[in-house]
Amino acid sequence: MATVHERPNPRSPDERLGQVEMLRRRVAELEAVFEAFGDGLLVVDTAGQVVEANGAAVALLDLGRKERALGPLAPILQGCATRGDGRPLRPADLVAYRTLRDGQIARGDLLIGRATVARIVETVASPIRDGDGAVLGVVLVLRDITARRRRERERAVLDAAGDLLATSPDVPAALEGLTSRWTAELVDWCAFYVYQATVLRPVAVRHRSPEAARLAGGAEHRPVALGDGFVGAAAAHRRTLAVLDLTDELVRRYSKRGCEVPTVHELRLRSVIAVPIFGPGGLAGALSIGSMRTGRPLDTQDVRFAEEVARRVAPRLELARGQAALAESLRRSEAVLDSLPHGLALFDQDGRIVLVNAELGRMLDLDGDLVGVSIEDLVGRVSTRLEDPMGAEAIVRQPGMEGLDPARAELRLVGPPTRDVEWVSTVLRDPVGEIQGRLAVCHDVTHIRGVQRVKDESASSMGRELSGPVTAISSYAAQALRTTRDVPGDRSIAHGLEVILRNARQLTVLVAELLDADRADIGNFELALTELDVLRLVGRAVDEARGLTTMHRLRLEAPASLPPARWDAARVRQALLNVLSNAMKYWPAGGQIGIRVRVHEDGALISVRDRGLGIPPTELERVFERFYRVDAPDHRRIRGHGLGLHLVRGVATAHGGAAWAQSTGVPGQGTTVHLLLPWRVAADDARP
Repeated sequence: MATVHERPNPRSPDERLGQVEMLRRRVAELEAVFEAFGDGLLVVDTAGQVVEANGAAVALLDLGRKERALGPLAPILQGCATRGDGRPLRPADLVAYRTLRDGQIARGDLLIGRATVARIVETVASPIRDGDGAVLGVVLVLRDITARRRRERERAVLDAAGDLLATSPDVPAALEGLTSRWTAELVDWCAFYVYQATVLRPVAVRHRSPEAARLAGGAEHRPVALGDGFVGAAAAHRRTLAVLDLTDELVRRYSKRGCEVPTVHELRLRSVIAVPIFGPGGLAGALSIGSMRTGRPLDTQDVRFAEEVARRVAPRLELARGQAALAESLRRSEAVLDSLPHGLALFDQDGRIVLVNAELGRMLDLDGDLVGVSIEDLVGRVSTRLEDPMGAEAIVRQPGMEGLDPARAELRLVGPPTRDVEWVSTVLRDPVGEIQGRLAVCHDVTHIRGVQRVKDESASSMGRELSGPVTAISSYAAQALRTTRDVPGDRSIAHGLEVILRNARQLTVLVAELLDADRADIGNFELALTELDVLRLVGRAVDEARGLTTMHRLRLEAPASLPPARWDAARVRQALLNVLSNAMKYWPAGGQIGIRVRVHEDGALISVRDRGLGIPPTELERVFERFYRVDAPDHRRIRGHGLGLHLVRGVATAHGGAAWAQSTGVPGQGTTVHLLLPWRVAADDARP
């Protein structure tokens, strides 16, 4: 690098004149080259005076005539340019002065014209040296780099778009970042819309001027219908709409409802470009960009750039549309679920809540977010209020994948207020049948159970009150009948007494069943336990049942011998007769009823199978409730009181056993009722 010799500025007029002449000769030699040079050229002497300028420099600086480009450099540039950041130009900012001082090439940027529509001019100052290396002046090269900087900014915006859309899981947030970058670098207005529910909904909107955005009053954030406004028209016609010179007539033409006219005026827009965005599923959204009347007008390059951004954004906007649709669907579903009068919880395969409505928390008196809570934790939170903890254990088993469908349990939460809750859970399966979880629905049955309790108490009270009169009627009718038979005469009186006695005895049986049902409900069966032969007991019950029908055949299948049992013979016989009479009653066509006795690890298992009407699977538990009967046309035609199976379970429970039913609910496939009784029931073990 050549050494810069420090030389004082020439002081005498002769020295100054000689130096200027030498520069003029050099400039004259290069004048033709200067004029043909595409970049602007200014020749500056050591005093900071512009002594020569080519036509490109005059045009670039908007000076009009060459004479206006000659003279002191600082005032010339300060009159037509600003700094690269738009602030006023100071002499210290001029690169020519730095080169005169340091003897080194210096670079800088200027803005020619107003900042919003200015041309960006790169200035490069190179020293002019004599043969000894002394600095004689500076050549200042002016180059219009507006287009280059614009391409650089476009690349930066595209790179930012790629980075934001690739790394951000939140699509609206990524689009917000893109609008911020776009308005900072290239345009005054930018907005992205997602197509949802027949309208375009803004998801990211940015204006360079906060004041203009404030004046618009949020109008630009409203949904846009297809065909309305510039964005709606572009989406409806599936092509880019470029309005580079806005007029009120054009605004009114594209705005069906006129809502866009004040918005355009308040945002002070002069150009608008709207581009529809399409994904694999069709229209995904749209984008619009605009420039203010004080800014750079949009051009065809902006159109191409906007279309390129739309192409890159399309996959993520399609995702955003799906997310928005899913969020809207979820919002509606949650609104529906929260409006249901029943509690609802969706459990995953691990038994944890993934969806729950507010009613479940209210029904179970639980506060806070229940999502993620396991079924065990849920039960634990209400266990202190449960009247029967065994019901809670049944609920804990239900959300597992045992496949019980549906599974039911009933909880009684002691008050205040006391509440009866029915819990019903159903297995959820995917299209190929794999279990994905369980849906649990809670019904507040407090009022229903209250009515049932009143009904049951009334029935029990009526049974107790009827017991005395029916017994008296039976006794006096029997006594009168004996007296009448001994007296010869009219037989009509005897016949009437026989009718009274027969109906009184039937009424006695019904009252006894009613009282027994009440004892079964409160667990107050009194058992008279004795040693007995199981086969003989079952055989007698079967023989007695044979006398009740001419349409059915009863076939008993049992081992040759069984261990002796310690049961209440009368209660077990009553339970077997109830099961057998039910099998006959609900198989009107008749046929063979199978009775099977087997040795079970927990005792004797007695099963009765018919081929009658059957019981719907959802009703298999409820048929053991007091007074409950299946509500179906073929069942309603058959008379009954809904007490038989209730008493069967009561007898089984009192012996420490169990009773249950199996059925597909298909007529002709019938029902099998099982009665499991332990071999020996000690007096202390008899269930209370």
